[in-house]
Amino acid sequence: MTIHSYRIQLIAVRVIRAARELDLPIVALRSRDEADALHARMADEVVVLDGEGFWPRTATAVR
Repeated sequence: MTIHSYRIQLIAVRVIRAARELDLPIVALRSRDEADALHARMADEVVVLDGEGFWPRTATAVR
């Protein structure tokens, strides 16, 4: 994991914690190689982004 990716995940975790306090549902976006990511494990629903580059071609709901 790069330092940039790590920082983004830390921000995602902070947002998830705030959303939990507001009793909001949480959907996490993750790539195939982020299966163990903390933000994905904390979410109510996870969407796996397929494809290469920034814009995925398809998305698959996991939970």
